[in-house]
Amino acid sequence: MSQTLSRRRAIQLAGAGVAGAAAWNAIPLRTAAQTDQVQIEIALPGFFADPEHPAMALIEAFNATDVGVQATGANYGASYEEVMQRTQANISAQIGPAIAVTGWKYGAFADAALAIADLQEVGGPEVDPLLARYYPWVVDFLRFNDKIIGLPFSTSNLVIFYNKNLFAQAGLDPEQPPRTWEEVAAFARQLQAETRVEAPLIGEMNEFVAQYFVQYNGGRILDDQGQAVFDSAAGIGGIEVWSGLTRDGLHVVIEGSQRNPTFLGGNAAMNFGSITGIRSYGANAAFDLGTGPFPAIGEQPRQPAGGGNFLGVYAREAEQREGAWAFLQFVNSPAGAEIWNQSGYLSLIPEDNLEPIPGQEPAYAQMEAGMNIETMWPGPRGLEAMNIFNEWIARIVSGDVELATGMHDAKDAVAALLP
Repeated sequence: MSQTLSRRRAIQLAGAGVAGAAAWNAIPLRTAAQTDQVQIEIALPGFFADPEHPAMALIEAFNATDVGVQATGANYGASYEEVMQRTQANISAQIGPAIAVTGWKYGAFADAALAIADLQEVGGPEVDPLLARYYPWVVDFLRFNDKIIGLPFSTSNLVIFYNKNLFAQAGLDPEQPPRTWEEVAAFARQLQAETRVEAPLIGEMNEFVAQYFVQYNGGRILDDQGQAVFDSAAGIGGIEVWSGLTRDGLHVVIEGSQRNPTFLGGNAAMNFGSITGIRSYGANAAFDLGTGPFPAIGEQPRQPAGGGNFLGVYAREAEQREGAWAFLQFVNSPAGAEIWNQSGYLSLIPEDNLEPIPGQEPAYAQMEAGMNIETMWPGPRGLEAMNIFNEWIARIVSGDVELATGMHDAKDAVAALLP
């Protein structure tokens, strides 16, 4: 069973990485006696910048390796969107960052609007051995023509969490999560009737969840040319499953910051979202926690997508790029990977055989069955297009606009911003 990684253990692993890991071979940019170490800034989303998050332990452990580079993790905003916005502003002002945690969905945007560095130019001949440690399919997500736009860092997929105690109280099998959205609806009604739980079902509300509902019904958000096609019959049908649960009073739309407290407080029985929630739920739930795969829509095959992020290099100066490369080498090492495995994301380095966090099994099964990547929003206005899509989805699922009309209007609004 996985254990919480202490700072002392993280620093011990850093030492092990320097001493023995073949993947960790950074050449010091400064000797230990020199005090003018290279300083690099790493742009983090706010949830990574928490002092207790493994991202900060990873940075601390890297700094303890004393290779002449000191990294500082900076909170660039509450979301990947805000990280990109501030990164863009700071690049324009020529004040960094050297590295930014970049959502997979912003790969095309970072390439088009932020001149993200080609990893092959940053790491030279050392790049291929590092990338060889990852699953080939995840590296392929970062290939843009002849360019590699970053180092794989994190991936996740959507699952359904549930309260086993409430399931048992309702007469449901606590070891059997719902397999389809039809079962979700039936379970929700039984939970309402037998437990009086305030919210039988809650979940994340964003474009990634929308992609699952559309994709699980055979549709797509964007086609191969990057054009919006989510208002197809399949796309509309997928979102109808989601919005129908809301309309029937089974899915309760809840403000994002209240979702975790609501679930942990026992006021919601089922909760769909990223597997990364396991880190908080596993540590803080006062009930027996269950996890299951994201439910299917009828007999349609499951088609999970991978979310998460990669580490993009945005530094322009040679010394900053060298410092960034030293950090990426540590992240890739077995020592770095073991620290990061505590984050709740799924391991992308199969040869390290890192132990899953209990409850991650359905997410690993979905990954092993095959995932595509979350939608990459292309062009210099891709970030804006995604935000517009998010706004429309929230209105549609909440019942503020009629489904088909909303999907078509959303498509027109998004299409106007795409290249």
